[in-house]
Amino acid sequence: MSTFIRVLVAAVVFGYFSTLAKAAEAKGATTTGFLETQVQLDKDADRPVPILDVALIHNFQGGWGLQGFFLVTDAWAQGYIGPNYKPVDWFLIGLYVGAEQGLTGKLQARYSTWLWLGWDIYSLSGAVELNNAVFQGDKAGVWYDVVGKLNPSSWLGAGLRMRRFIGFGPYAEFSFAALGVPLTLWLNYTPVDQEGLAGYVHKARGLLGLSANF
Repeated sequence: MSTFIRVLVAAVVFGYFSTLAKAAEAKGATTTGFLETQVQLDKDADRPVPILDVALIHNFQGGWGLQGFFLVTDAWAQGYIGPNYKPVDWFLIGLYVGAEQGLTGKLQARYSTWLWLGWDIYSLSGAVELNNAVFQGDKAGVWYDVVGKLNPSSWLGAGLRMRRFIGFGPYAEFSFAALGVPLTLWLNYTPVDQEGLAGYVHKARGLLGLSANF
């Protein structure tokens, strides 16, 4: 699947969920989400790797919600949907199911869970994704992303982030919401590969992202 087709599919999915969001709001639900572009930077790679992802979350009464997520990059596309549950202000969990498409072009099932914990200015969030190959012993089918941070002000967040196949290191985010601009710029320097999949130290590797929140 070409990059153009992936972006086109992402736009269609985003439009579909936007329509659902309007219908949900008409029934008293609230909707949040983001459209995000990321760049994976690595001195040892041929070039930066662009990533585009979008999410929409419909929050219903009783702490329940419905989340849809779609991501595309050079040789990968995935999407899933499922319920969120937030029984208390400081805890949220989500379970999702969908599909992925990699280099072979073959579609297969993909599963994900997301957990968020927050108290005052501190928060910890993490996502784990896997496909059917994991159940056959292929550990490469597992992906995770964990962020622990504090927000000392409305515009600044700082902490640590660990993403599989990227690495582990300091994380910072800058929100422009106070200026009336719903954008968040974030950076993650990842000099340590926590699993040593291609060596444990990579001094020039990281992620740069810009998220439009709504």
